[in-house]
Amino acid sequence: MRARCVLFVALLALTVLAAPVRSADDKTKTPTLIVRVQSLDGLIADARYLATLAGREEEAKQAEAFLKQFTGEKGIEGLDTKQPMGLYGYLAGNLIDTQAVVLLPVADEQTFVALLKRLNLNPDKDKDGIYSVQLPRPNIPAYFRFANKYVYVTVRDKDVLEEKRLLTPAVVLPAKEVGTASATLNLESFPKELRDLIVGQFELRLGDLKEKKGRETEAQHALRVKTIDEVSGTLKSLLEDGGSVTVQLRIDQQANDLSLSGSLAGRPGTTLAKKIKALADTESAVAGLIGSESAMGAHLTVALPDAVRTAMGPTVDEAVKTMLAQAKDATARELAERYAKALVPTIKDGTLDVAADLRGSSDDKLYTAVMAVRLKNTPDLDRAIRASVEKLPEKEREKVKLDAESVGNVKIHRLDVSKQFDPKAKELLGENPIYVAVRDDALFLAMGENGLKALHGAVKVKPKTVPLVNVEMSLSRLATLIGHTQKAAPDAARKAFGKDKDDDKVYLTLTGGKALQLRAGLKGPVIRFFSLIDKAEKKKGSDDQ
Repeated sequence: MRARCVLFVALLALTVLAAPVRSADDKTKTPTLIVRVQSLDGLIADARYLATLAGREEEAKQAEAFLKQFTGEKGIEGLDTKQPMGLYGYLAGNLIDTQAVVLLPVADEQTFVALLKRLNLNPDKDKDGIYSVQLPRPNIPAYFRFANKYVYVTVRDKDVLEEKRLLTPAVVLPAKEVGTASATLNLESFPKELRDLIVGQFELRLGDLKEKKGRETEAQHALRVKTIDEVSGTLKSLLEDGGSVTVQLRIDQQANDLSLSGSLAGRPGTTLAKKIKALADTESAVAGLIGSESAMGAHLTVALPDAVRTAMGPTVDEAVKTMLAQAKDATARELAERYAKALVPTIKDGTLDVAADLRGSSDDKLYTAVMAVRLKNTPDLDRAIRASVEKLPEKEREKVKLDAESVGNVKIHRLDVSKQFDPKAKELLGENPIYVAVRDDALFLAMGENGLKALHGAVKVKPKTVPLVNVEMSLSRLATLIGHTQKAAPDAARKAFGKDKDDDKVYLTLTGGKALQLRAGLKGPVIRFFSLIDKAEKKKGSDDQ
């Protein structure tokens, strides 16, 4: 009985700080916040799934058996365990008039009311069908009514439960948006008073930062001011043009996938919405180098705002001038000038487009690494590289072979410097040459067991549209690397993933389009993989004792 009382009071506590917004008289007002949680049965099933993956199936069965003691034909004390739960609320400008409503699915209304009577809450029903109870802790009134096979619960004031103001479960809890649990903040419903207050306070703090001028040049100060203005403008745009911000946890047992995602959408037709949509067309010159045998691949393609990029130019010129002035001799200064001429245009462009791929491992437990970065002035970079080699002492120059290979008109240089690698690098990549190639739009580098082959393929990749950020790891391919510190990893990978290598993925992506969406996740067997490692390590520790 005590447990049931605690459960009910906890559910009501979700609305303790809420009070009705009297200006919201109908269903046309969009809630500021919506929280969704899948059904109790779904939560139990997901918990059992995760427990099984983690090797805790027996504990999960015991917990499930305990919960079933409270479940009958009329659910758990009248609540339906097969339907999702939710909350919606309206944020008021003065905060005091904020309101919230909890939705709990009902299997049997009378059984639910009987539960409250047994808890000595003694609900009283008025002529409009709204029940009231007095909560002992905290000492405030709570109200509820039944509608649409749900019980709607709020506190302090019952106006929000008027029939014409109730939102249907279909509006609050659409199936595609529930997931395991999710929450949506509708920025367009954010009160103007609070929006102005937040922007004003933020601009005030940023204004103080703009006024401060320490040991910096005029160019550096101008760059800092432009950056601060850009941050301030972005916040203001989010609050004024933002549509919705959604966070969702999803456990998909059929796809064996666990993910946490967040999205930001702009209101249709606004500048923010257009900027987010344009991000879907991001093109990378180098992301295509990530291959099918990737153990860990990543690419990043981002660009600075125009105002910041323009202000950055003079700062870069100052930095280059200072670097050249500090060069110790004429040779060092000449090489520094060459590299500055080659790299400064890319830096001033303000666009970072990089990709890296770790491939393997082979039967010899060696990996291959290939990486690339997009550049604007590669002919000058190639000339700088050749000039650097010419300036090397003869003994060091012998380790470098220019134009050792070629792919079409792209020359590949070889550096025989692997003997200088530290022991861990040698264990990972072997004592293999480093290969460097300069394409007309990018610099490529490869090393490891199949470095030359990897570089041949990389320089052939063509520009393509990609997410802003994409990182993916294959734990079955990384098991050997993990095994350097976790000796049980390779065996755990075989048991956890078997022959289905697609079940070993961990990933993170950031994309544009209808919304800016960040998604991170992993395949279910990854949990089993780490659980097996943990058990093997504990067993080993026990055996050692």
